[in-house]
Amino acid sequence: MKKTILNGVIVGVIMLIIGYIIGSYIPMNLGGDKSVSFGSKEPKLTSPIDTFSYYYGFNVGQFITKDLDQLKMKEGFPSAIFLNGVYKSIEGKGNIDELQMQQFMQGFVSNKQIEIQAEDLKQGEKNIEEGRSFLEKNKTEAGVITTASGLQYKVLANGSGGVSPKNTDTVVVHYKGTLIDGTVFDSSIDRGEPVTFPVNGVIPGWTEALQLMKTGDKWKLFIPSELAYGATARSEQIKANSTLIFEVELLDVKKAR
Repeated sequence: MKKTILNGVIVGVIMLIIGYIIGSYIPMNLGGDKSVSFGSKEPKLTSPIDTFSYYYGFNVGQFITKDLDQLKMKEGFPSAIFLNGVYKSIEGKGNIDELQMQQFMQGFVSNKQIEIQAEDLKQGEKNIEEGRSFLEKNKTEAGVITTASGLQYKVLANGSGGVSPKNTDTVVVHYKGTLIDGTVFDSSIDRGEPVTFPVNGVIPGWTEALQLMKTGDKWKLFIPSELAYGATARSEQIKANSTLIFEVELLDVKKAR
C-alpha cells in the first residue's frame, strides 16, 4: 500500500505538470524562490485546449487529494510549496538529486503509514470499548431484542405480514446508517432512492436481520463491529471496530430463481 500511494503521488505530480504545461497556467515571470499562487477567480476558457487543460488539472487535483486523504495530510498541506516545485521542475530551475528525492519520499510515506496505523489501532481499541458499553446499555432499552449472535434490533413498524427473504434472495430496502454518536454516514432515504442487493452480499448483521424481517417491516438494527466491518476501516467515518446503527425498511423481496 505504501508503494501504491507513493506511485500515485508521483504519477499525480507528473500528470499535474503536463496539465499545467498544456494550459500554460504556471506564471512564467516567477523567479527565485517565489511561491506560485493562483487567484480564486475562474479562468477564462477561450479555446478547447483551455477547457481541456482546466478540467484535466481539476481532475488531477482530485486524484492527488485522495492520496493526501489516505496519508491524512490534506489539512495544512502547503499547496504553494507544492506548486513551486512543479514550476521549478518545468522551468528546469530545480537542482534536486533524483535518488535523494526518491529515498526521502519513500521514507516519508513509510513513516506516515506507520503513524497512521498506530493511530488507527488506538482508535480501533477505543471503538471496541465504546461499542461494547453502548450495546450493554442498549440491550436493556424497551423493545430491544438481542439474538444469539449479539445482533440487537427494535421493531419500529410491522408490515402487512409479507414474506421473509432467504439467504439467496434479493431485497429492496430503504435505510439510514449512523454511528453510535448519531453521525449519519449513509442514507438511501436522503438520496430518495431505495437500494437493491442480495441478502448474502452485505455485512453479517444485515444478512441475519433481513431473514428475520417481513416485507413492509421497519426495524432499527444495532450491529456489533464483529457483525459489521470488524477491524477494517470502511471509510473516513466508519473506523475500525465501529458499532453501527441502521434503520431498515424492507420494501420488497425478489425470490431467487
